Amino acid sequence: MALPRIPTPLPYAGFAVPVDRIDYRTFLLGFVPVHSHNSLSPELVLFPGHMAIKSIRMSQYEYTALREVRYRPEQFLSRSKIELRFQDGARYTLTLASPAVERDFLQFLQAGGAPLTPAALQHLA
Repeated sequence: MALPRIPTPLPYAGFAVPVDRIDYRTFLLGFVPVHSHNSLSPELVLFPGHMAIKSIRMSQYEYTALREVRYRPEQFLSRSKIELRFQDGARYTLTLASPAVERDFLQFLQAGGAPLTPAALQHLA
């Protein structure tokens, strides 16, 4: 089964990126670590002006709020992951449905001006 590509331009109703798992990390009050994950019903929906990410509850972020996009390659017994770091300190680690979806998502973020790490840029090459 071929997975859909991220359309350009994005539809007003949004585009759901196929995701297998989302991990969320942040610090409550600046020092209490908070962690959650969702592998049953994770969601990543791209809209023209923002993205919506659901780990436990749906959170919305402007694309300009992205501080850094990291890529961790596949390792022994671990699939590759994309980590989104936002300016408010939130970190989402995404396990996407396939390597093709990963490349498509990274290309989308790069085209939007998101700051990709060298590892993420190398994955696009």
